[in-house]
Amino acid sequence: MKSDQGWLRPDERAVADWPAGVPTAGGRGARRGGRLHLTTQRLVWVPLEITTVVTVEGALLPTSAGGGAGWEAELSSVTGVSADPDHRATILIADGSAVPIRYLIQARRSTPLWSRKNQVACDEAVARINVAIEG
Repeated sequence: MKSDQGWLRPDERAVADWPAGVPTAGGRGARRGGRLHLTTQRLVWVPLEITTVVTVEGALLPTSAGGGAGWEAELSSVTGVSADPDHRATILIADGSAVPIRYLIQARRSTPLWSRKNQVACDEAVARINVAIEG
């Protein structure tokens, strides 16, 4: 994990992280990639920072999007985390809202979505996050 994590609070430390994307309909892929971080106080999803070049009035200008905390929840507000039984390597984060938060967990960013290694990473994430919220 990098030490220049601007989203990390001064009074918390990073415990674990996983490549994680926001799943598309059906959970077969990631619409938006990023990392899901477990800290001593929160779960934080940080989207990948994307830099591209756009044309504005005939000039090429760099533009970027993403980075920073895209979603976060205090561990005290998370009521449970489970693996989605219908979609491999997708975790469901319950936080009291009607619909759980979904993230597709990958073993590595380059791991194919159909790889069983992603299921192992998902199971690890579920176990580590549940231990953290229990305690």
